[in-house]
Amino acid sequence: MKVKSSDAQIINELQQEPYQSIRFLAKKLKIKKDKVFRCLKKFREQFRFEAAYQINYSKIGLTPHIVLLECRYRKVGKVINALRNPYLLELYQCIGGEAIYILAKYAFPLNFNIKPVLGLMRSWNWIKENYIIEIKSEGYNLSFHYFDYLTQEWIIKWLYWGLMVKDVLISREISELFPKVNMIEYANKENNYGLNTLKNMKFLIKLVSNPRISLNKLTDSDNFNKHIFYNLKKFFIENNVIKKFYKIDWRLAGLKERLMVIVKTEDERILKSLLSGFLTLPECNFYIVKGDLNGIIFLLSLPYGGFGKIHSIFAEYFFDKIDSYWLLPIVEEKKVSLIPPLSFLDKNLSWKMIPVLKNKRIILYDELNET
Repeated sequence: MKVKSSDAQIINELQQEPYQSIRFLAKKLKIKKDKVFRCLKKFREQFRFEAAYQINYSKIGLTPHIVLLECRYRKVGKVINALRNPYLLELYQCIGGEAIYILAKYAFPLNFNIKPVLGLMRSWNWIKENYIIEIKSEGYNLSFHYFDYLTQEWIIKWLYWGLMVKDVLISREISELFPKVNMIEYANKENNYGLNTLKNMKFLIKLVSNPRISLNKLTDSDNFNKHIFYNLKKFFIENNVIKKFYKIDWRLAGLKERLMVIVKTEDERILKSLLSGFLTLPECNFYIVKGDLNGIIFLLSLPYGGFGKIHSIFAEYFFDKIDSYWLLPIVEEKKVSLIPPLSFLDKNLSWKMIPVLKNKRIILYDELNET
């Protein structure tokens, strides 16, 4: 079955308003319900198109961080073991010249300090450089802007894309027309979280771990009260604890390369311009970050040749616009969890501070959910 422009319109609209029903979506787009249903069924079967949730970690008493480091090939296993702790959420390995770059995403309790681990690894000559970065906002976007409906392939006109970002978005300051995208923005205030959310963490974990299962099946499987669960779900959504979005399996969608692009810049206009441009590419995760490195991190899924094209565009068009950048092919990625184990919430509903060093040795966690 071929993907049509009308299909992309349905998917784009669903991304903008992920909670709307098929009936409401059909009425809004002035098309038949059966057409919307067939489109979603096709995307589920062909691209593994499915719902997922973003967690607003500031609402559950945690602060999302990224640890980015460069390590030697022979030390990768030891470095990854040292980075593993119960607050680890995602882990990416990238090729960077003669070294491996590792990006670890965490949701830390307030005042959690991973610097001793990084310092010890540096003194042992395991790593060469490292950055600890706080995530200010993050999001995901799926775009059919460069999908050719005739050939059923992703055909990106890279020259025009680069010129669009440089000459239109940056030079003409059109970046103020920021596209609507489903993203989480984290609060700056400490302790900006609700105890009502923490008291119902079991419900929250059950919900975000099974976004594709209907509410009836979810409550029946664990003997939850359906009415209570429905009200809690509504509470989580209305209080911005979770945000729903739709994702695809990039391989099934015909995308062949996974790439990490890290841009260092403190210019908000350039940052917005780059983000607006990257959101037109097929699949884009992004993290706006502050700390040892100020800027933005992209995780992209692209057709063949994307790495070389982006490298050429950055070298030719953006070298004088940004402070520095990294282009890193992703070779391995692992999603560990969405929420840290509940065993690390104490009786006062505060996240436990865990030791990272003992007798000048890094404490390793063989099981991420150990108590």
